[in-house]
Amino acid sequence: MTIHDPDRQWAEATPDALALVTDDAKWAWADLDARVGRCAAALAQGPERVAVRAPTSPDLVVLVLAARRAGRLLVPLSTRWTDADVVAALNRLNLDSLLSDHAVDGATTVPLASVTDDADGSQAAPADLELETWFTVVHTSGSTGVPKAVVHSVGNHVWSARGVIEGLGLDAGDRWLLDLQLYHVGGLGIVMRCVTAGATIALPTESSLPEAVAALRPTHVSLVSTQLRRLLDQGTDLSMLKVALLGGSGIPPDLLASASRANVPAVVSYGLTEMTSTVTATPAGAFTGGGTTS
Repeated sequence: MTIHDPDRQWAEATPDALALVTDDAKWAWADLDARVGRCAAALAQGPERVAVRAPTSPDLVVLVLAARRAGRLLVPLSTRWTDADVVAALNRLNLDSLLSDHAVDGATTVPLASVTDDADGSQAAPADLELETWFTVVHTSGSTGVPKAVVHSVGNHVWSARGVIEGLGLDAGDRWLLDLQLYHVGGLGIVMRCVTAGATIALPTESSLPEAVAALRPTHVSLVSTQLRRLLDQGTDLSMLKVALLGGSGIPPDLLASASRANVPAVVSYGLTEMTSTVTATPAGAFTGGGTTS
């Protein structure tokens, strides 16, 4: 089964609509599509498996979408790992090199900009996406032992995104705050949902979470309980939120009660790497302090 490349679809339908916004830059769908096309053309000249170790950034978003367009298997590795951990993972997965702006002792590293800022201007043809194609290798958190590498197809990400969009609502013109790392399925899920729905990726580059919420005005956020508590305790204006997706640990009932009093539409969710992010989620604002998650 195939689908039309969603980022190209929005570039064709609404080229001037906002695709990605940072603290100091804005990209329309036409801009993002052009960057993705150039990066996909560069990736098409290289190996079929692409490892990357980099913090969340516009360039990394471009790489993720370009890997999908070029049919490359993307292996994002944690920036928290030691060099030895990174090398061990590369060896286990039989990878020869790594895209990274920081040298890794024992590994061949190539600057991320070498593919995201392709200078010759060539564009990869925006072919339809094969849902059965392997797309990402994401490692589990390792909370129960050595992190395990989980392979996801294009379809895994597409159906996960569509499920969250249908369950929680996400429309063109909405903004989802991307303050998660893209070596986690939670971060990748935000990118996939926004691209699928035509919503804007709101990516803070320097600001703290309260500053990012104030400056970027997201309609959707993904938070752990301590982050939401901090925002509430600081009196951050959250009136623009349609969804505050909570997960990652147990959600204290008193926090849900506080969110309800502040009219924050909290969503209690559970997900895991093996299932490509979110598995279950409550309706927005359904809890007022009477439930927890595990």
